[in-house]
Amino acid sequence: MNKRYRMKPQYVEAMQLTKENYPDVHRWVHEGIPPEANSIILPNHGGCAALRVGNGATVHVMPGEWIVRGPDGRHRAFGAKLFEAEFEEDAP
Repeated sequence: MNKRYRMKPQYVEAMQLTKENYPDVHRWVHEGIPPEANSIILPNHGGCAALRVGNGATVHVMPGEWIVRGPDGRHRAFGAKLFEAEFEEDAP
């Protein structure tokens, strides 16, 4: 017999990339994590950045998109609409 389950809440940290905050996002991604683990590599023209994610792939993050650090310390990129659908701000 199948049962119904709900996912446990998962708390993450996130920053939205803008054309102005690349240095802040870069510092945040590198906090306490060895650079080879995953990192923003370089800013590109137009304010986008390249992010090396947990599986070693590199994804481009455009201004307005979000970078999320999960409980395992790995980073992922989300478009603004998907981020808004999947996450809500946790009250302090």
